[in-house]
Amino acid sequence: MDSILNEIKRIRRESELSLDLNNSNRYRIVACNDDGTKTAYCFSAPLYNVNTLKTVDLKFHRIGSKITATGSNTLLDFVDKIQMKNHDGMCSIVFDSSFTYKDDKTILCGEKDTIHLTSNGIVYNSDMSNKSEVSFEIETSKKYDYILKNNGYYSFMREKFRPFLIISCIGCLDKNENMLAPAEITCEQISEYKSQFTVTPCISGCNYMKFEINLYEQKNFQDTTVESLHPSKRNAFGSIAFVGNTEWFGKQWLYIRPEILPNIDLINKETNYIIMRLPKLSNDNIPIIAFETVRKFCSFGSRWEKRVPSSKFIGNLSYDEYYAKLDITNLVMSEEKNKVSIIDGIIIKPDTNDMGFIALATGDNYNTPPILEINYNI
Repeated sequence: MDSILNEIKRIRRESELSLDLNNSNRYRIVACNDDGTKTAYCFSAPLYNVNTLKTVDLKFHRIGSKITATGSNTLLDFVDKIQMKNHDGMCSIVFDSSFTYKDDKTILCGEKDTIHLTSNGIVYNSDMSNKSEVSFEIETSKKYDYILKNNGYYSFMREKFRPFLIISCIGCLDKNENMLAPAEITCEQISEYKSQFTVTPCISGCNYMKFEINLYEQKNFQDTTVESLHPSKRNAFGSIAFVGNTEWFGKQWLYIRPEILPNIDLINKETNYIIMRLPKLSNDNIPIIAFETVRKFCSFGSRWEKRVPSSKFIGNLSYDEYYAKLDITNLVMSEEKNKVSIIDGIIIKPDTNDMGFIALATGDNYNTPPILEINYNI
């Protein structure tokens, strides 16, 4: 996502936007439509800075030799290292190569690797033509004894259910940035405050490998994946789902729950439709289907061996060029007018046992966050 407004224009296939300037929700942009309705685009991650209430511009700003940027609650400085800080703390990230300002969207790390901004951190895109892994050090201003992790993410927890810092793999890509396979992360603790991380591709011969480093903000989608090959594995803060059947995960399903209450003011109006949009990061549009869960799932405790069963069939997901889409209007809106149902959960899984996958961004993805699209009458 190079710009929040450009992303919405891309969804709407329009070059101009007429915005509702009365919106006060940090997670959404509201567009005015020619037919008199309005459409709210409610992102999983905040779109506005918590202090200035201005939209996050996803741009680097150069002042002399110093490069700075601002996320939704984070200040970033780039000199010989990346410094990220907010009201919860600070961390420093050191890569092997030096930084070069290319333009307001891109910083070069070495000759070929690039760094772009997410809504509250960075996404690192490594050229893998002459390397087999990417290593870097992170030093935090506080000691974090509680860590949540698996081979796809590493999270420094400031509270039991609230991270401070998350490092998460996106995966391995071809020259067109189509997702080919996952990547894995390992960590070696150097001292109480410093750790060395290594991100490694799960296949050889990929062109690029991506991962994110973000400071945490409350998200508006709760989700997790479960996988048959690792039935006891938990995935609380993974930023990508490989929905399908693969050699790395076996069968992988995505459990997801868009938060309805933050947007109850819109849904209580005369709602025309509600569509859940999940950014797709691969080109193989395998058939995937959605079911309701019989009860709420826990994004921290869910795993294949203890997965919540499905109940009613919701429908097939459709695809456009950039998103997998699911109409959840009937799931949210009660048959009784102006009554809203709170979603317990949605299971997204393949409609076939064949090998293959669709790579989808989860609610923990700050680079390409999921969106709840709500169209309503004024």
